[in-house]
Amino acid sequence: MSLVYNEEQRQLRDSARDFLAARAPVALQRRLRDDGVALGFDEAAWRGMLELGWSAVAFPEEVGGLAFGFAGYAPIFEELGRHLSASPLLSSVVLCGSLIEALGDHSQRETLLPALIAGERRFALALEEGMRHAPEALRLQAVEEADDFVLAGRKCWVLDAREADVFVTVARLEDGELALFLVPADAEGLHLTPMDLVD
Repeated sequence: MSLVYNEEQRQLRDSARDFLAARAPVALQRRLRDDGVALGFDEAAWRGMLELGWSAVAFPEEVGGLAFGFAGYAPIFEELGRHLSASPLLSSVVLCGSLIEALGDHSQRETLLPALIAGERRFALALEEGMRHAPEALRLQAVEEADDFVLAGRKCWVLDAREADVFVTVARLEDGELALFLVPADAEGLHLTPMDLVD
């Protein structure tokens, strides 16, 4: 894979650099930390990222995307790292959006991806269950009841879980296979415990 940006990627990088320097500098991240902002990112800066089309970069045009592919995010994330800019771009758009695009059915892609791109819904990936990444050891159970599933278990380290609308949740079926479930944040029995970390 080439590490040299093409013209479109250079334009994305330059746009991201200018925007983040003006709207999401390191000083803003320190203020969010020092003020204990529960959300963990600045909502106005996030709206600006959406207006710039960052949530649309990788997705196909038929769902409102820009069709750059996920390589289009490289220059944007380079600048996000340079400015230590917090946002749900990785958690909601890249992680959950790519799973919905790859594994969702046609109806789910047509419904969920436009809402994600527009910023109308935020997603969070509920994968981890322990202190180390070990997807083969997942124990959260999905038991089929009538025409639905009941999930029972615990997830941890759910990036940007606060105020997410939907959790893309990895659970184990009764036959031992893994499956993904869309769990609304207001689902009965769902409880969140916020964690403040050093970063």
